[in-house]
Amino acid sequence: MTGPGAALFVVTALFAVVGALITVAARRPLRAAMGLLVHIVSLAGMFLTLNAHLLAALQLLVYAGAIVVLFVFVIMLIGPEAETGPIEGRLVSRSTAAALTVAVFLAVATSVASFDAVWASVDADFGTVEGLGRAIYRNALVPFELISITLLVAIIGAIAIWLIAVLLPLGLLMSGLPLLTHVLKALDSSAVQAVYVAVPPGQVAWVRRE
Repeated sequence: MTGPGAALFVVTALFAVVGALITVAARRPLRAAMGLLVHIVSLAGMFLTLNAHLLAALQLLVYAGAIVVLFVFVIMLIGPEAETGPIEGRLVSRSTAAALTVAVFLAVATSVASFDAVWASVDADFGTVEGLGRAIYRNALVPFELISITLLVAIIGAIAIWLIAVLLPLGLLMSGLPLLTHVLKALDSSAVQAVYVAVPPGQVAWVRRE
């Protein structure tokens, strides 16, 4: 790594630490989301200094462009001015967490400080789409397929749980059981009220009344 690259790495690392601290310390969720955005962008800069250009692009597209936007959307729904109060009590757990954090930080810092190695040169396709594809589908094909199967099973399980937990009670409601009061209470608001209209089994109709 050259001098400018090392300087950029240090700067992005500092911004990443500051963004992480803002994320966990901010009382307002919108400020915490902005701290998370700073942290993600800083990680993308660190990937660039390590010649991992594809990971930097994915970091910006997936996390900064999708996850943070989703967080901000939810925050705007619950109210950007919402604020968490101070945490009272639990002095022992908070002190233990702080001590463990300091211990892990010192252990990592001393390990990195004592690590003395020469920066090795990388191939021309290192960090690119072609290089990553070759590493996954040639050198790690079996672990990649096992992870794919595991994720597929998890998705099928989540859909099955949703079918049991949501559609089954909904089918009972459409059959005429008197459980709609809870739904009406949940949907009640000062401006718009949703009124359930009883229709033959298998059909649902909603009337919006201003």
